[in-house]
Amino acid sequence: MNKRRLGILPLIVLIGLVLLSLVSPQLLAQPRPMQQQDGPVSEEQRSWPGWPWLVTIILSAGAVAVGFKNARRTHLD
Repeated sequence: MNKRRLGILPLIVLIGLVLLSLVSPQLLAQPRPMQQQDGPVSEEQRSWPGWPWLVTIILSAGAVAVGFKNARRTHLD
């Protein structure tokens, strides 16, 4: 990335955080209807219990890959 794009990146992040702070209180204030369950949840309605593990593995592998990629870079790049 060139220096101009790197300079504008914090500005974009700052604008995004400001917009998120303006929108999030409105989303949190909306009442949510309560759903009544008549009985136990059937096996078909349950989500797969491995989702948290899968997400953790993918994010961890990505973090390690970025770490190895940046470890080879020098100040000459």
